[in-house]
Amino acid sequence: MNIPGHLGLTLAGLAAAGYLADAMLRRPQAGPATPPRGLARLINPLLNLPRSVRQLRLDLRLFFLGALLPDILDKPVAFWLAPDLVNANTRNLGHTLVFNAALLATAVLLLRLRGSTGWLALALGSIAHLLLDLMWESPVIFLWPFLGWQFPQGPTTLQEYLLFHYARLTSSPEEAAGLLVLAWFAVLLVWRKAVRRFLNTGLTE
Repeated sequence: MNIPGHLGLTLAGLAAAGYLADAMLRRPQAGPATPPRGLARLINPLLNLPRSVRQLRLDLRLFFLGALLPDILDKPVAFWLAPDLVNANTRNLGHTLVFNAALLATAVLLLRLRGSTGWLALALGSIAHLLLDLMWESPVIFLWPFLGWQFPQGPTTLQEYLLFHYARLTSSPEEAAGLLVLAWFAVLLVWRKAVRRFLNTGLTE
């Protein structure tokens, strides 16, 4: 999966989880005297992230970084830094359960000690990356090093890798869906006049 797919679908997953949490934890709230009806009732919730997501105060800049983190770490290792160490496999250390479990443990520790959610945003994005890559279908990588220390041989050269992903970028429904979600997020930021706030803090309100 390419950048638009990972960013957009990871954000969609976070929003879906938030809407589900909102529905399960719904409490009576003071609202306008006349609640919105018709099309406005459908559109208004879409111009906000779910309430439970907003209450987490996650830095969405770090969440997006986390959504790309396994690739940011693994691609340079596979092509330039240590290809022999990982058999030129573009999914290596950053795509393992060990790495992501350590990242999540660090995030939980810092959340408890300092109340900081920055590492949590990073960890959640990185874990979502593994889910979208269906890493359980590659157990030798996902469960490294428990099934052996050697990564499978990488299947492509850099040129072949780039050509393959360019073809996916222009034809994959996952990438198109990711782009649509990112477009929705951009509209949300503009509608709420939160572009600068997002750039400075990672928050939408």
